[in-house]
Amino acid sequence: YQIAKVSLSLGKYKKAYELLTQVLEERTKDVAANFEWLSDAQQELYWGNTKFFYENVYNLANKLSVHVPEASMLSYNAALIAKGKLLESKISKESYFNEIDDLRSQIYTKRNRRNKIESESSGKLAEFKKLNSQIDSLDKLTTLAWPAYAEQKRNLSITWTDVHINLNKDEAAIEFIRFYEPIDSAYYYQAVLIRGDANAPIIVTLCNENSIEKIRPQDGYESFYTVLWSPLEAYLEGISTIYYSPTHLLNNIPFHALYKPASDAPITIHYSRNKDKNVTTKNSTARERVYLMDKYSLHQLTSTRYLAMDLKKKENEEFDKSIELFGGINYHYISDNQQIPAYSSMVKKNRFFKNRSINSSNNLEYLQGTLKEIKSINELALNQGWQVGYLEWDDAKEEKMINLQGREAKGILHFATHGYSFPKLDKLDSSIKTNSLQYSYRYSKNPMVRSGLILTGGYWAWNGSDTLAKLGAQQNGLLTALEVSGLNLRRTKLVVLSACGTGLGQIGDNEGTFGLKRGFKLAGVDQIIVSFWDVPDDETQELMVLFYKDLIQTSNSITSFRNAQKKMRLKYPLDPDKWAGFILVR
Repeated sequence: YQIAKVSLSLGKYKKAYELLTQVLEERTKDVAANFEWLSDAQQELYWGNTKFFYENVYNLANKLSVHVPEASMLSYNAALIAKGKLLESKISKESYFNEIDDLRSQIYTKRNRRNKIESESSGKLAEFKKLNSQIDSLDKLTTLAWPAYAEQKRNLSITWTDVHINLNKDEAAIEFIRFYEPIDSAYYYQAVLIRGDANAPIIVTLCNENSIEKIRPQDGYESFYTVLWSPLEAYLEGISTIYYSPTHLLNNIPFHALYKPASDAPITIHYSRNKDKNVTTKNSTARERVYLMDKYSLHQLTSTRYLAMDLKKKENEEFDKSIELFGGINYHYISDNQQIPAYSSMVKKNRFFKNRSINSSNNLEYLQGTLKEIKSINELALNQGWQVGYLEWDDAKEEKMINLQGREAKGILHFATHGYSFPKLDKLDSSIKTNSLQYSYRYSKNPMVRSGLILTGGYWAWNGSDTLAKLGAQQNGLLTALEVSGLNLRRTKLVVLSACGTGLGQIGDNEGTFGLKRGFKLAGVDQIIVSFWDVPDDETQELMVLFYKDLIQTSNSITSFRNAQKKMRLKYPLDPDKWAGFILVR
């Protein structure tokens, strides 16, 4: 690599390209020969060192492509190898666990116990270390007899040409990449784009990371467009479908809701009508917006290499017409024989809240929209002969979720509830009581503990009480992403997380986001609908009902979700906060 870098500085561009090609091939062979044989912990360490090599390839290939256009192929090929490698390896390994029941049972039991200890920060350090050691040994035993090893090696051989042959002429695939530039000590973002009708990838320079970080979320839709999408437009003429894989900060950006600033766009006048007085009043005047979802069919992927792994075929595969619904949850549940009068009174007085965020008082307010949501979905599904499980109020317990795995798994899991995702430790934050389990969740070193869903009775653990445990409950009502990752949900086609911030978590370079999205991926789920921010309660249930009305007819979650979001976009054209917060990820 260093010789290639020197060759570039000396103007020996062809030589630099040949050397970079050689070093990328050698590193790929090294990964194929060694990576899959390592334990989970060893893989993380290995990849922690290896990821910088791929960043360097992006940087050098970018500079070389000005003089040697073929260098763009190296950027795309490197991205295909680097994106989600740890995630994919773990998912493949989990699939093999089904074939070795004895080891599977041992690892499953020990890992869930370890995850529970870590999630609750119970101080059982000796047991935690012992479990880690046992899991590591069992992990190596399964790896040594792993038939999926050959498949993983084949996946490493996927190149941009394999992706290209799976694109139609009006389709494009985009790998977003991020690399460090030592010259100005800054990170930069680029897009490497393949058109179905082109002969080679195209490298498009976007912006430095600071340009993204300084954009305020409330001003982000058109601002993000300017720095992230505008440079791509010239290369997307005639394209109608785009498969894209984000990286780093781009994982938390709703690309479908970006729109071009257009000062010369036609003016739209919005009116409101007072039915009682039969008067029509001018409400607002605004420029028309054309969102990216109006121009393209957008598909977010963990990696575009999935296009070379039967992605399109899987989209149309039949799924089990069974669904389990969680919603209208009693977060203050104590036991089947006890209620909290004040809380029940609050619910009966209809003191409901406008979004599904967790407020500063930590009360975990009841969400009326979630009950309407699951009732409507329940009726729709039953009318079409689906098998429906319906869990509301006291019944939406974590224990029941844990049981919906393996042979008991449903085709779809739907959660309408509060979700949470905490950033890294901020030592200046003193807003949480030190005795609270929420304190351990918020400040856990493991980002998979800092994200989760709140189910029946979750209020108590959320506020530091062991009330449920004292009454004999097996779970505390707080389902962390770490606990989810240990479940067997390979029979579940789709998980819908109809809650706030379920797509957020700690950004993990080429590995995406460490949170609920990753947890359900590791559990074996193919498609996940997640949210980027605090979603409104009423409009969220409206979106979800539209989605299921369509899904029951099409049996295609990708098409149905896009159709539902388009209907919401037409109803709320100037308020994307009401519909753009959700995205379907594969």
